[in-house]
Amino acid sequence: MMKKKSILAIGLIAALLFALTGEAEAFGWGDIAGKATDKAIGSVLGSSAKKKPVKQSQPKSEKQKKSECEAEKYGVKRLESPDGTKPTAFAGTLDPWPPDELSARPDWFDNRTQPWTMTNARLVAEYESMIQWRAYSEQNGLGTIEPDEIRYTELMDEIHARVRAIERYCDAAEYGDYQSMHSRASMRDYQRAVASNIDPLRDYDLELCVPANTLPGYHPERN
Repeated sequence: MMKKKSILAIGLIAALLFALTGEAEAFGWGDIAGKATDKAIGSVLGSSAKKKPVKQSQPKSEKQKKSECEAEKYGVKRLESPDGTKPTAFAGTLDPWPPDELSARPDWFDNRTQPWTMTNARLVAEYESMIQWRAYSEQNGLGTIEPDEIRYTELMDEIHARVRAIERYCDAAEYGDYQSMHSRASMRDYQRAVASNIDPLRDYDLELCVPANTLPGYHPERN
């Protein structure tokens, strides 16, 4: 509809200006009138065209720059996984301990490896590493603040969540409740738990009443 109106407007303007151009030529003003006609038509066409906004890239904030510098300093990469069903952080590598300086710990925390990206072996190793650091911190009077407390807690909570998820599936399997088995196996906690070898979780009260190789989605080869 808008295009039809624009075309109609162009036609009316052109007819009017062309008529004036004919009269203007009689007075020797043909060039001026012709330029005016072209400009008027161009103006109508330009106003009817939809202008696309120019997308500009957002500059990095000072916090982002500082976070990247800290990551490079500590040799830690922020590893993110949408759902944790495919772990990207494996055993054999550990995040560094929290810095002795309290002021440096928030940046250390921002660059930690997220628990849901870890295999069970890496998760347990990170948790046990934090236990060792807490003993070191207490012996040396370093003190604890929110970043390192949260890190310790989130690792412990993730271990317990995975153990609980597997045991709930096993309970449903033991009773032959196939609907509950399907529901339990679709939970994210369960999927993260079986995405890697579950043996490291046995030291944290994991008890199986079904063979491990019958767990849906189980990947014992990942550590």
